[in-house]
Amino acid sequence: MAQDIPTTPISNILKRDAIQLAARYLEKNEVVEELPQYLIDSIATILNKIIHTELPQSAIVEELNIHTQSSVDVYNIRFFADSETSWVKHYLNNQDIIPEALSFLFLNYSGLHLSLVKAGPLYTEFNLESEYPMHMANFGKQLSNLPGIDMVIVGNNDTNHNTNNTDIRLQRVANAWLVTYCYGVQNGQINYIWQFALEDLDNSVQFITEQGKNPPNLNKNNTTL
Repeated sequence: MAQDIPTTPISNILKRDAIQLAARYLEKNEVVEELPQYLIDSIATILNKIIHTELPQSAIVEELNIHTQSSVDVYNIRFFADSETSWVKHYLNNQDIIPEALSFLFLNYSGLHLSLVKAGPLYTEFNLESEYPMHMANFGKQLSNLPGIDMVIVGNNDTNHNTNNTDIRLQRVANAWLVTYCYGVQNGQINYIWQFALEDLDNSVQFITEQGKNPPNLNKNNTTL
């Protein structure tokens, strides 16, 4: 049964979910660095609508505190460079000047900051941070082609996000968005799911299915973020 939803303020944690889902969606569909704000806002609105329906399944996923895992790095990336590389030497002598080898990043994108983590005799470690959500893995691909780059580390640096073995999956299908809430995510396996669709035609939410082996016991205290 479809549900029409009143406007409700979007929480910060739903905005973080939307950023992760936008980064994953773009990773599969096109190569970009910047995450379009319109896409983040659209996904946040979808998530907000789903949890504020009167559908009983919406209340369940909200009670279980289901949110995205931070599988895509959107704010910073670490990389190592050969300490004998000329641009590394220049940067170590004057850290107020962006190395010419990295200047293309700072010319094309605002809000980026380069910092020195550790300088060693063989390798120098750097951190590249963004003030706003970016697809840092794609920056990593560009960095790996620069002279002297030895290793680029892309991982989950959002330590304040999801730690309770849940996730949200987003898929675009004909005339709708499919949103799957996953519970009991561990080692690539999912214990239980609830799936919703947001229709383009009337912007309504419809519950599609729930599947799994062991439904969570809602009488137990659930881990919170």
